[in-house]
Amino acid sequence: PYQHEGLEFLTWAASLELGALLADDMGLGKTIQTLAWWLEMKRRDPSLGPLLVVAPASVMHNWQREAARFAPPQAPPPREADVANAATLLSQARRPVILCGRMSRDAADWDRRVALAEKLQAQVVCDLKTGATFPTAHPQFVGPPGNFMSQAACAAVREADVVLLLDWVDPGGAFKQAGGIAPGTKVINASLDSHSHRGWSMDMGSLAPADVFMLCEPDAAVAFLEPQQREAERGLARARLAHQPDRVALFQR
Repeated sequence: PYQHEGLEFLTWAASLELGALLADDMGLGKTIQTLAWWLEMKRRDPSLGPLLVVAPASVMHNWQREAARFAPPQAPPPREADVANAATLLSQARRPVILCGRMSRDAADWDRRVALAEKLQAQVVCDLKTGATFPTAHPQFVGPPGNFMSQAACAAVREADVVLLLDWVDPGGAFKQAGGIAPGTKVINASLDSHSHRGWSMDMGSLAPADVFMLCEPDAAVAFLEPQQREAERGLARARLAHQPDRVALFQR
């Protein structure tokens, strides 16, 4: 129990941007607590960089052994090129739709998801089979969620010019249910499902087209896309101002 308490203490201190010190005796699991804390931080914010461990050389082998034995492998982040391409498509979209599938219930992931949808002014569809992934009371939510998409959700998908799939179950089936997507609609798919598709049983529904395929966890894609979207918006604003010299001068003042 004390190791759980130590992890909760470290997480609480980090949430307040405070330093912390574990002063347990030797052999009581400080290394594992620290590793668990960092994994929790990475889960909450996949964009965090590597962790620097400053320790005597005599104990570094113990850190390596404990990390290899107890720390689960981290899902890879999306490729920079994929993030940039997806951000460009989303920044140019006029009728974007987000289909939220199997995603984290963590509050930080939830907030980033909502922030991205609000920046894009995207309509959001959820699936009853995967649980709550977006606030149903939000004005951009298209519902109600169910085992099959509602008529409003189908209409939103048909009319979309960019569809962002966040680990949606059977995206090809969803497009078929909606009556297809409009010609020229761009599709961004963030999922690890392709590993299952290549398995011996070929587990999949109908394969959907993807103009950008982000081979990563969906919440990792959101964590990288959200700041990219801010930069894309600034770039578009600068481009618009460049064609309006009077406003540029006023902006610079």
